[in-house]
Amino acid sequence: MTVPGIHFVQEDAPEAIGRALRGWLLAMVTPGTLVSNGSNSRVAARYVSDSLRVMTPATDPWAALGDPTRRQVLRLVGSGTRSVTEIAAELPVSRPAVSQHLRILADAGLVDAQPDGRRRVYRVREQGLVRLRSELHQFWTTTLDNLKEVAEHDDRDGDTT
Repeated sequence: MTVPGIHFVQEDAPEAIGRALRGWLLAMVTPGTLVSNGSNSRVAARYVSDSLRVMTPATDPWAALGDPTRRQVLRLVGSGTRSVTEIAAELPVSRPAVSQHLRILADAGLVDAQPDGRRRVYRVREQGLVRLRSELHQFWTTTLDNLKEVAEHDDRDGDTT
């Protein structure tokens, strides 16, 4: 990405990219905009500033849960902490594929990894699930309120006897 008067230092850390972009992207970037440093195929920039998080396919929990295998992985981790090997044993995918799915779930804030000797065990991140539940609750509340309003409006229009 080239912007007149701004020089970017290519770093792998998303926070570094966010700091470099802070000044001018706040007015230009809307949620859902893809911001990348081009260093690899995964989206590297996740934060535009300390207060504005840009949702990308790699960080959006709803997008992460769009894959049925990732939903299965999340269900397995939800039943208790598990290693990649333990998860792969219960799925028809390889350990490297499970690792990739776990990385996407972790980037989306849905799971955490903790070292356990030479391996890493994964657990559900409650804060990530609370956020999903809150968004879903807000969606359904708004939808049902709108449905109620439409039904009441139709009833008023029908009472012209």
